[in-house]
Amino acid sequence: HGGNIHHGADCGAGQCYWFSNNVEVDSQTLPNSHRTMEPELEGGADVWRKSPWRSPGAAPVYGSGCGVAGGHPTEVYANGGTPPAGVAIGVDGKELPKAKLGPAKWTVGGVAEVAWAMAANHAGGYAYRLCRADGEVNEECFRAGHLEF
Repeated sequence: HGGNIHHGADCGAGQCYWFSNNVEVDSQTLPNSHRTMEPELEGGADVWRKSPWRSPGAAPVYGSGCGVAGGHPTEVYANGGTPPAGVAIGVDGKELPKAKLGPAKWTVGGVAEVAWAMAANHAGGYAYRLCRADGEVNEECFRAGHLEF
């Protein structure tokens, strides 16, 4: 919300602070050959075994699926997390004010230029998902709107 493709990794307006942090999965669905860290590890001390990217689409999320300010609903949790200036930690991203540019327009089957930036390499992953703002905005809606890339 408020991001700019020409300012990748620039979080000056707080657009990078809406996410879900410190969540775990119960099982892994990602084949070992697709891992970006420790791909040869079989049954050893796999520190990433419960990380969300080991089972794409199965991790729990905070809030409606839009992420929450600072990545967690409370102020006390591991690894820090900072909400945007003037926003309380844990506020659901769907509570953001409407964009001044109006709603985004997406064409079914179309191509869109997007940007993504990484600030820390924790062997993670990402996904692009859409949910119509004129319906019920929740995790189920986002899971149904998972985009191929």
